Amino acid sequence: MGARNAKAVGLAWPGLPDRPWRVLLWMALTSLDEDKGERAARTYYAGHAAIAEMLGLDPKSTSDLRVVRRAVAHLVRAGALVPLHAAGNGRTAVYVVCTASLRAVDNGP
Repeated sequence: MGARNAKAVGLAWPGLPDRPWRVLLWMALTSLDEDKGERAARTYYAGHAAIAEMLGLDPKSTSDLRVVRRAVAHLVRAGALVPLHAAGNGRTAVYVVCTASLRAVDNGP
């Protein structure tokens, strides 16, 4: 689960700040390398509380979850994550982990 994704994000996203980098690596490690039934490859389903726990933060603390949301927002702005749906109504937020930097793609003339 996720080993190939983790290697790919390591190559695609060098230079990220420490906390967003650790969050992205965790999300890559906990996402599937290949599609499995209804679960798509590179899709992170575990939610912000699991990220908070991985960072050694309190998943029940509003301020600690804010730290996680800031790191995730940084990754979305950078293009390392694509949000599929927001959290709400008992569902966790779901993201696609981008294992290749879109900045590296040359769309040339």
